[in-house]
Amino acid sequence: MNTKDAELIYDYLSTQGQKGSGYLTISNETGIQPTVLHKYLKKYSEFFLSVDGVSKYRLKSRGDFDGSKESMINILATKKRNKKLSLGIIYFSIFMSFFLVIVNSAILFSK
Repeated sequence: MNTKDAELIYDYLSTQGQKGSGYLTISNETGIQPTVLHKYLKKYSEFFLSVDGVSKYRLKSRGDFDGSKESMINILATKKRNKKLSLGIIYFSIFMSFFLVIVNSAILFSK
């Protein structure tokens, strides 16, 4: 979820209180496509709580997320950084594996 979408969802849901709002209404109010919004609401359960177990959501205010917009943005930024770091480590590992195979092959064939 990008920062702009997070802020739009937060701003709308913060006006809805404990009763929450249906995801189609949230979609209409924020301009975020319903399918994209539904994925966000399901994926980021640390921010959003299903009120009726199906389609109505509200902001969650427990756990790492304290209910503030700043907290949501900071958590998203940390997740994004960690994902980039993990991908970097994976790509480096793959590169080193190929490099070692090539070097070992060159050594074996040079004899």
